[in-house]
Amino acid sequence: MKRIIIILSVIVLGSFVACEKVIPLNIEYRDPRLVVNSMLQHDSIIKVNLSCSRIIIDNAEVKPVTNAVVKLYKDGEFLENLADSANGMYYSNYTAVSGSTYALEVEAEDYESVSCEATVPFSQPIISLDTSRGRTEYGEETLEFGLRFNLAQNAENFYILRLRSEYFTEYDEEDYWYYGPEYLYINSNDVIVEAHGYESGLMFSDRLITTDTYTLNGSIYTYFGDTVKLIFEFYYLDESMFQYFTTKTKHIDAQGNPLMEPVVVYSNVSSGMGIFGGASAVTDSIVFVPSYNYYY
Repeated sequence: MKRIIIILSVIVLGSFVACEKVIPLNIEYRDPRLVVNSMLQHDSIIKVNLSCSRIIIDNAEVKPVTNAVVKLYKDGEFLENLADSANGMYYSNYTAVSGSTYALEVEAEDYESVSCEATVPFSQPIISLDTSRGRTEYGEETLEFGLRFNLAQNAENFYILRLRSEYFTEYDEEDYWYYGPEYLYINSNDVIVEAHGYESGLMFSDRLITTDTYTLNGSIYTYFGDTVKLIFEFYYLDESMFQYFTTKTKHIDAQGNPLMEPVVVYSNVSSGMGIFGGASAVTDSIVFVPSYNYYY
């Protein structure tokens, strides 16, 4: 009997080996292209990250592109060549200005030249930030908020709300519970929200808003170990930057989900890849003291 079992086991194992199938990966090879990544923020130094694309099965680190000629234009006039820092970062001597349109022309050896354009939008102060404590149906403590803002004056406008925490007490590295600044996931059932993620926050436009002001409602779970400062970062975006953030978030959500169609991340870089977009940010903050400490 034991001999029969051993023979059957060998046959079963052999069948698994015999059923092994090699599937050839049929991917069309394309020459690497320049990848531009830059978000122009009002009153901040203009900087551009330059790297190159790679084939999907390549797990090597992203390769920075150095010694490139990066020409910067403002409102159609040549401004300067950005300075190369030798690690793929290129810096301007100027800060971005709301209402201005900037363009890049990038040339690098062994790559096709690329170009892109972005407009830095105007921002307006937050009108009010109202908060209150709440609880879920399971008794978990939450912070409810309503952020009221003015719509920008353009025909169609795009926004992101991000929320980050900063602790007043810094624990040393030997402390098991170490918490530094981090972005928080925002819950919202507001009808205007088009996409949301952790670091990217709530993404929305004013397509469904018919008034000059609007109150965006949301909440967060308050799993804080100590008194914390909560900073609300409210961004006015140009359309390219908005399309990039929303498609990137949906692309991440679709990964590993067989029921979702793949989403291609938006790019506005002609003949290349990446994003060159504009943003203006305003902030407001509160100090939050938890009802009890979750981490003893």
